[in-house]
Amino acid sequence: MDSLLFIFFSFVEGISVVYLMLSIYRLRMSEFLFPSLGVILIQCLQSYFLRGGDISLPYLVPVVNIFLFVFLLTAIIRIPIIWSCFIAITGYVAYGLIQSLIVFLSFGLVTIELMQSNSVVNYSVMSISSVSAFLIARILFRFGIGFSFDFDKLKFKWERVLLIGIIVTTLVSIAALLQKKDNAIVILFLIISTSFFIYYSIRKETS
Repeated sequence: MDSLLFIFFSFVEGISVVYLMLSIYRLRMSEFLFPSLGVILIQCLQSYFLRGGDISLPYLVPVVNIFLFVFLLTAIIRIPIIWSCFIAITGYVAYGLIQSLIVFLSFGLVTIELMQSNSVVNYSVMSISSVSAFLIARILFRFGIGFSFDFDKLKFKWERVLLIGIIVTTLVSIAALLQKKDNAIVILFLIISTSFFIYYSIRKETS
């Protein structure tokens, strides 16, 4: 029963992440609904197996999830690979920031340790985070807030190399931070990462 609950709440969370990710870049999720749901289901299953059982590699979960998002953006939505990585990380980090702030704003009532040991608390936080991300995404899309630019070109060759380096660094950092249990450090990292990706998107939007 617990495994089904985990997959269900992870599935709901995945929908919110994809909706937020696409809304930030003014992409309509309804146009890619069924492929998105398929990718989200695969994410839920791999997350379940990597977090428990004989295989316990929870730090790989976000990395695998991001690669699956990149697959969705590249193979289904037809966005170039570099920008697919950029969009996937932006959406994933933004959702992570929302969830971390919810934990932080509980003023100690909820901790990472408690979420890991208490499934009720974990599912509650996942639900609140999912609803919050969904509402934010809805507002962004409803009022046309977000970025819409030519994904087929980067201005300079060095810019492409720099972007690849930042993407790889972010992926490694996300995996490493999951080994820590200091929510303040996680929030700081997510704020810095989100700020950079949003700043870079603004630059591309206005260039």
